[in-house]
This record gives sequence, structure tokens and C-alpha cells, in this order.
Amino acid sequence: MDAPREDTAFDMNDIVVPYLQIDGVITAALVSAEGLPVAAAGSTEVSVEVLAAYAGAAMSAAVELAGELEMQTPRILTLDFSGRALILAPVTNEIFLLLIREGGS
Repeated sequence: MDAPREDTAFDMNDIVVPYLQIDGVITAALVSAEGLPVAAAGSTEVSVEVLAAYAGAAMSAAVELAGELEMQTPRILTLDFSGRALILAPVTNEIFLLLIREGGS
């Protein structure tokens, strides 16, 4: 008789939680290339759905710009605002990491 299987399912949000340990990071999310949140953790002060949509558009524009300039896909895209920064980093061709950091980049 086979031993009972342990539940091997995991919560995608568990992937982004460790990023909250980085100094200043208040929100971490995995976002699809279409701008849809796949997983998120952290502050609820901002709408992850809205930020994911804008971040998806920004990352898409950066990828298109790189292609136009005959350069490789960006490794990281940072949008630095007064007191807060958005950091976007591709994980795969379809998913990127979005970090929101207090205090700028």
C-alpha cells in the first residue's frame, strides 16, 4: 500500500513575501505581461490591480523601446518618484516582479 501523499500545493503569494524583508519594500507582486497581478503581498495602501496594469504598460513599452534600439530586454526598470520607487524586473517572458519601495530607489 502506498503512503498517503502530502499536500504539495503552495500559495503563489509565498513567492513574493520574502521581498518584503528588503529595506523599504512595502509591496511585492508578480505581474503578468498583460498587467494582471499573479501574486501579491504587503501594503494595501495602494491598489495592486491598478499598479499592475500601469507597470505592465511600462514594462511593455520598455521592451518595445529596447527592440527599437536593437538592445536586449531590460533587466530592470526603475521608476523613481518623490519618496517612493517602483522597481520592475522580468522573471520570465510572461511574468515580472514589481516592488514598491518607500524612500526611492
